[in-house]
Amino acid sequence: MRRVRAELTDHVGGSPTAPQRLLIERAAILALRCAQIDAAILADKALSLHDNNHAIAWHNAYRRTIAALGPEPPPRPPSDPLAAIRALAGEKAA
Repeated sequence: MRRVRAELTDHVGGSPTAPQRLLIERAAILALRCAQIDAAILADKALSLHDNNHAIAWHNAYRRTIAALGPEPPPRPPSDPLAAIRALAGEKAA
């Protein structure tokens, strides 16, 4: 769960908003549930209809939660805050 939290926090730019934090926490829990079902499948454990229904619901909820966070990370600010201004000034001078 820590890895999922860290990756998603980084994905949203490192400083998630309150709604993003809630979505990240939900995604971490759902990722754990999906991993538990995956482990059961890989261990050749017979899944009941109830288990299968939960697996489908958890995978779909996880997918929708990730989609709500956005597929693309936000643009990162340049390491040099004046780089963008210099670039624009250079374009106008040319």
